[in-house]
Amino acid sequence: FAANIALNRTDLRAEDLCQVLRTGEIAISNHHLRAFLHKSADHRLADTTGAAGNNACFAGQSLIPVHGCSPLRSNLRGQLIRLAGKMQPDRSPKVVMSRFVARDALLLLLALSLWILTGTFPVLAVPAAIISGLVAFELHEWGHWLGAKNANAVITPAHSLLSPFLFNFDSKANSRRQFLAMSWPGFVATAVFLSIFQWWLPESHPATSLTRQIGWGLAAVTVIVEIPLALWTLAGGRIPPVPVFLPGKR
Repeated sequence: FAANIALNRTDLRAEDLCQVLRTGEIAISNHHLRAFLHKSADHRLADTTGAAGNNACFAGQSLIPVHGCSPLRSNLRGQLIRLAGKMQPDRSPKVVMSRFVARDALLLLLALSLWILTGTFPVLAVPAAIISGLVAFELHEWGHWLGAKNANAVITPAHSLLSPFLFNFDSKANSRRQFLAMSWPGFVATAVFLSIFQWWLPESHPATSLTRQIGWGLAAVTVIVEIPLALWTLAGGRIPPVPVFLPGKR
């Protein structure tokens, strides 16, 4: 059963699923379960054992007894969602994200170093401003990531350190609440770096002017693209697709 869900298959063995629902014995990740729930929402989960009399299925998300398994009052998706809390944590995304934490910490260190050196070598003002803008962009992304994780949203983490984006948000598998919970921390992060750029940077520093221009440009993208999507969703609209390109996506 765990292997089938890990592969995002919908032709699960009914007897295995029944056993899982009765005993709570499960050893797959919440990430894989949510991906499975998304893919199986509109499909029939059929018993594929092939044994005679073993053709019971899970139709319309209502559990039908199999091999003497007593009927369950709640629908299949509800049962599986409740089981998510009993699952072993998915450690692979944590390992992946730790690499991005290290990457962005190095970017921050590089930006600070360039700002210090630019006082002596003004030619470094442009690289200092560009790296500072990249740090600001990543701060915005980390805000979205923290919001998504806090809301238990279904996301696809980035795998390549060359990716400026940290994850891809699954608009079909998540709710409006999860979309809004993912959105607003990114807006807060944008306000934070704008405040730093506007009031904490020294006026006389060679990189200050360009850094502020980059910061306001990033904020403009947020205001023009992201905030209208959040307002649309808040007003009751369908969650808009928000695909991003993830280099090295597996």
